[in-house]
Amino acid sequence: MIFKNLLIKNCTILNPETKKYFFGNILIEDGIIAKISKEAKFKDAKYDSWADEIDAEGRLTVPGLTDMHAHVYNRNDSIGVEPDEYCVKRGVTLVVDAGTSGTATFEDFKSNIIDQSDTTVKAFINLSSTGLQNPGREFRDIGKLDYLGIPNLYKQYKNEIIGIKIRISENIAGKNAGQLLKYAVQTGEKTRLPVMVHPSNSLLLLDEILGSLHKGDIFTHCFHNSNTGILDADLKIKKCVRNALDKGIIFDVGHGAGSFSYKVAEASIKQGFLPHTISTDLHAKNPKRPDLPYVLSKFLALGMSIEDAIERATVGPIRALNLKKNTKLAVGGITDFVIFDIKTGNFNFEDSYGYRFAGNKLICPLVTVYGKNLFRIEDITNNKW
Repeated sequence: MIFKNLLIKNCTILNPETKKYFFGNILIEDGIIAKISKEAKFKDAKYDSWADEIDAEGRLTVPGLTDMHAHVYNRNDSIGVEPDEYCVKRGVTLVVDAGTSGTATFEDFKSNIIDQSDTTVKAFINLSSTGLQNPGREFRDIGKLDYLGIPNLYKQYKNEIIGIKIRISENIAGKNAGQLLKYAVQTGEKTRLPVMVHPSNSLLLLDEILGSLHKGDIFTHCFHNSNTGILDADLKIKKCVRNALDKGIIFDVGHGAGSFSYKVAEASIKQGFLPHTISTDLHAKNPKRPDLPYVLSKFLALGMSIEDAIERATVGPIRALNLKKNTKLAVGGITDFVIFDIKTGNFNFEDSYGYRFAGNKLICPLVTVYGKNLFRIEDITNNKW
C-alpha cells in the first residue's frame, strides 16, 4: 500500500547501534521521517483518511532488516525465491543475493528482479558464469568458470554488485577447490570486493580456507557441522578461527537447508564466539523457507539477547558490506523500519540436521514501512523449522 502521511503511535524503538530504547510517536511525510516525539498528537499533520494511524503499543519498532545471504534470482532454473514475498513483507528491506547469478545471467537478474522489486536487492556474483542454475553443479563443468569477466561487469553495475561468491564443497568443486578459491580471492583483490566463501565439506582444510581470505572477506555457514567447521573434536573453537577473527574475517550464519547446527552454535556461543551477521540462506530448495525474523528467534532460544540479534541483522551486515542504509530511526531519514510482535510462549525449533530445541520467544513481523510503501503482514508463524 502506498501512503503519503502516516503516524505510528506509542512506539518502543530500538536503536541497534547503541542497543538502547526510546519511546514516542513517528510522523512520516512523503516517505521521510518528519518528526519523532513523545507528544500525543502532532499539530497540523494531514493523514490519509483510510490509513493515517498505526498504534504500535506493546510492539517493538526497529530499522528494516538486512539479510546478507539469501537467493532471490528465481529465473532460468535458478534456486531463488520471490524477494518481496520473503523479504520486505517479512521485515527485510535489503537482501543480498549470494551468488545465484554469474556474468552470463546477472543482467537478466537485474532487469527482471532487482529493478522490479520493492525490496532493495544487492548481489554477490558467482564465479560460475551461470550462477546457481542446477545448483551443486556449477563447477562440474569447469568451462562455466568466468572470473575474468567479473571486473568488467562490476564496472557497469557498481551500485548492484557488492561481492564475489564461491562454493568449494567437495560435491561442487572437487579437487578444483584450491584453484577456485584462489581465483575468487584474486578477483576480490582486483575489484576490491569482499569474497563470500561457502566452505562446507571441502577437500581443503579450514586453516587453508581462512588463511586465503583477507580482512572483510566472509566465511558463511559458520555453524555448519562438517570437516571444515569452526569446532575441533572437543567442541572448542579452533585456533585458526581465532586467528581469522583477529585478521578481520566476517563470520556469517547462512542458516540454509543444511548449514546450521544447534549444537555447534550453542558450544561456540558459550565460548564467546558470536557471529558478526545472522542470515537465512533462503532459497527455493529450503523445505520450509524460514524468514529472517524466524532465524533470529532461534538465536534468542540460544540465549542471545534481542538487542544482539537485531544488531546482527541491521548494523552488522551494513558495516560488513560497507553499504549505505539507515540503521537507526532518525528525523530526516528515509522511512525504513519494521514493527515486530515479540510473542512469548513455548516454541519448538529445529536445526538443519533435524535436532529439535525449544525457545520462549518468537519474533513476528507485523508491519514494514519502507519509503512510501506500507506492508501489513499476515500471521506467518506456522510451518517453520
